[in-house]
Amino acid sequence: MALFLGAPQASAATVCASISGAKACVETYGDHIYLYDTAADGAHPEVYFALEDAGYAVAFGYCRQTGGANTVADCNFDFPESSYVHFVAARVDGSTLEDYSGVHTAYAGAALLTKGSDLGSFDRVAAESGQSQAAEDTPTPTDPSKVVTGGAAALENQRTIDSVTEDLRKSARALSLDEVQNRGLGKYVDAGRYTAKEPRVIDTFASEESAPEPKKAPAGSAMALATTCWEASYWAGIQEGVMTLYGQTDVTWCGDSGNNWINYSAHGCWGDEAWPTYKFEGCTTIDDYGHPKPDEYWNVYDVWSQYQLCPLYLTKAGGCFWTDRPQLKYRFGAAGEIWFISSNF
Repeated sequence: MALFLGAPQASAATVCASISGAKACVETYGDHIYLYDTAADGAHPEVYFALEDAGYAVAFGYCRQTGGANTVADCNFDFPESSYVHFVAARVDGSTLEDYSGVHTAYAGAALLTKGSDLGSFDRVAAESGQSQAAEDTPTPTDPSKVVTGGAAALENQRTIDSVTEDLRKSARALSLDEVQNRGLGKYVDAGRYTAKEPRVIDTFASEESAPEPKKAPAGSAMALATTCWEASYWAGIQEGVMTLYGQTDVTWCGDSGNNWINYSAHGCWGDEAWPTYKFEGCTTIDDYGHPKPDEYWNVYDVWSQYQLCPLYLTKAGGCFWTDRPQLKYRFGAAGEIWFISSNF
């Protein structure tokens, strides 16, 4: 929610970024971003930010105000203590991003907020403390109905193992025999014994059922065809309306639940972004076990994924200011089981 509480007083706890027509000041003690419209140019100001804690993304967010020239809005967020707030001020005409500042950085919960560092090609980056509006041009508070905020807590809320696993549970399903055949997987299954047995996502924290150790079928074993094939997806990042920046991994596997061997295994990763300063930069996956070659079968299939997510991608300033790299690993069983193995968040 964004409410006007008055423009900030100049202090060591205020860091500002500005361009023609727009100015954003972060007052980290009160978790406020004050957003000014400084020109009668028909455009409006926006501020985009990413919160960093111990090198990892805590949240991405934005604030927009359309109160008109010489107005200021208070975008009131709840920043975690000891987190860096990386932000840019932007001027937007309708839905067109016209210009933006360099990246500025404030530190939540400390008196000395500027983070002075050499950021290479980001030659416009600077922490500006103690800025305030000129007395003869005091801005008018923006009507709260013309202030829009989003995303501040979304990443923290979504990117927990419980929430990621719950989304995986919703996506996981058994393929029908028609789907198996249409996807060219018919040679891996026994059509006469095929059943669309639903997969089972196992909560390894709440359940006493732990993931089994990888086991390889003896060489030369007569291997039965699979009786079910499944698909499931997991992702990391943020998906909150227009606040979209995430990577996703899709997994397909087939197994003979009676003999507990994987007969087919495959996966792929991809991602998407839908915000002016967001960019999905790619993904990396490593799989293990499963059915890696014609004469090799395992009881489980492991997939590890890492996504490269850039919440502050500034083309004119040289590219990505800072990249978040969430990681996830899951294990898939021959009877449709899915176990969480590890993550870096």
